[in-house]
Amino acid sequence: MEAEGRDGRDDRRGRPGAIPDGALVVGGRRMIFDVKLIRFCQTRYRPSHRVADARGGMLEHRAALVPEEYLAAARALDARTREWYAGRGETVPVGQPTAEDILASLPLDGLVFGSTAGGGRRSVGTLAVHAASSAAQRQWRTLGASSFAAARGHIIGIFRQQLGFAAAIAHARLRLSRLELIGHSGRVAGRHAHMAAAAAMLSPTVWEAHGPRGAR
Repeated sequence: MEAEGRDGRDDRRGRPGAIPDGALVVGGRRMIFDVKLIRFCQTRYRPSHRVADARGGMLEHRAALVPEEYLAAARALDARTREWYAGRGETVPVGQPTAEDILASLPLDGLVFGSTAGGGRRSVGTLAVHAASSAAQRQWRTLGASSFAAARGHIIGIFRQQLGFAAAIAHARLRLSRLELIGHSGRVAGRHAHMAAAAAMLSPTVWEAHGPRGAR
């Protein structure tokens, strides 16, 4: 899960834009998904009274920005492509699809998890229901369930628990990765933010292997 910076900006400073986290077939349509994990800050949780007062408003607000970010990244890529051809004294081949064209052909959704809502925004629940329905359709007899509906309800409950647990673990690992910043100057935090895309200063693996026994 990608974490948002304190000022609301994405911490993936070293990565190019428009890289989805997954592609799935949902309801017969192929969709691409970008997973976001927002931290509790004014920019994300209270950008306006309307967002702050709505149930899950901060998650829906962040998700609404994802298509705009991908569109901006696609247009920037198309501009670099035109510059590359121009540098060779050529023009972009007629009929060649642009990054914006390709993006427009794929439905995009942002799966956003917040600091307090472990289950994520509404579309996360919808995706869990689709996955549970597909699993129940194939396995409800193998599971020993009395019906497809019974198996579906059981699997949905398990999926929601797993999603909430995964979100909580992601938040905990994010905090652990920044423990060494406590008490340091803003310059140290700035350097850490610049290197965050490469590796965390305290990785989950290192913490689990060498951390205090009480944290395991």
